[in-house]
Amino acid sequence: MFSLQPKRPNWDLKRDLETKLGRLKPRTDAAIAKLVRERLLGEKRKVGDAVGGEADLARMVEMREQHEREESV
Repeated sequence: MFSLQPKRPNWDLKRDLETKLGRLKPRTDAAIAKLVRERLLGEKRKVGDAVGGEADLARMVEMREQHEREESV
């Protein structure tokens, strides 16, 4: 009877997990990149509206750091 049991109770849950995750990794990376792009564009528009024109990357980073400092306090 004991020879029919698997060596580990959850072996079937971990079976082929790497192949399944391998297929999901590119989709996950693409989704993260899309979210980052949307966030940067949103911040660029927000900064651009506040400044009244085109905002450069340095100004966006400066405002983002200031915002993070305010949130951490």
